[in-house]
Amino acid sequence: MGRTYDIAPVAFAPGSAKTVLEIVAGALRGFRVKRLWITSNDVAGATVVRVQVKRITAAGTSTATTPAPKKSGDLAFSGTAGYNHTVEPTETTVLWQEQFNLLSGWILPLPPGEEFESLATTANGISVELLDNPGATITVGATIEED
Repeated sequence: MGRTYDIAPVAFAPGSAKTVLEIVAGALRGFRVKRLWITSNDVAGATVVRVQVKRITAAGTSTATTPAPKKSGDLAFSGTAGYNHTVEPTETTVLWQEQFNLLSGWILPLPPGEEFESLATTANGISVELLDNPGATITVGATIEED
C-alpha cells in the first residue's frame, strides 16, 4: 500500500467552464485517484453543471496546491497539483462524466481496483473539468495514493 494524500485547495470562483483541478505524476512514481469532490456555496440551488474527469498528457497553467500526506512523517507527493486553470492541460481520454446540482455537491469515491491511475511519467495525470460555468464559488478536492 502506498502513501495517501489529500488535495483540498481554497475556495475559488471559476468564472467560466474550465479545468478546476489537475494532478500530475512525478517522473518516478505513479498515483491512483481514490476520491474526487466538488462542493459549493451556491445558495440558489438550481445550478446544474456537467463535470468530466480526463486523462492528461501535459499540465496546464494553474494555481499550485500541495497534496498533504494523511500519515504524519510520510514523504511529500512527488508530482504536482493545481486548481483554477488559466491555460488548459492537454487532455486525451474522458474517464468519467456526469452532471450534478451545485447545492448537493459532487463526490466520486472509487473502490479498490477501479481507481483512475496515472503512470510514473512526467506530465501524465488526471484532470477534473467543469463543462459549465458554475456561477458560484466552489471547492474541489481529491484523495490520491502514490505508488
